Amino acid sequence: MSDEKQNSVVIEIFKNGYQTIFDRNWPMWLGGLLIGIMSVITFAWARPWGVAGGLRNWGDWLFSAVGLYARSPQSPVISTNSILTLGLLWGAFASALLSRQFSLRLAPPFELLKGIAGGTLMGVGAAMAGVTAV
Repeated sequence: MSDEKQNSVVIEIFKNGYQTIFDRNWPMWLGGLLIGIMSVITFAWARPWGVAGGLRNWGDWLFSAVGLYARSPQSPVISTNSILTLGLLWGAFASALLSRQFSLRLAPPFELLKGIAGGTLMGVGAAMAGVTAV
């Protein structure tokens, strides 16, 4: 087989692999299975996979940098919660870019209201989850 034909075959294989991974929608069960596997791995590694702890670490760090907190929290650079949260955000961003589905779109007004209400309730719940009853 000539080098030119062999190169075109390799390029075609890479194109098909790229389309399989990034262009086509994956089945929901496969996404759920992969998230479950990642959750088990992170639980075995350090702690359960969650975003609230990383975001709280960032907020505590920001508030201590501004001077609202007297004590400085653990740096977000070495916090495992922050690393997991950054990995989730950058991974989702990279996936959207690679699948060519990234765009800035404004949600309908009612969806924005639901998002604000849900985010507020999630923040209150995350803050209350760290409080123990005496």
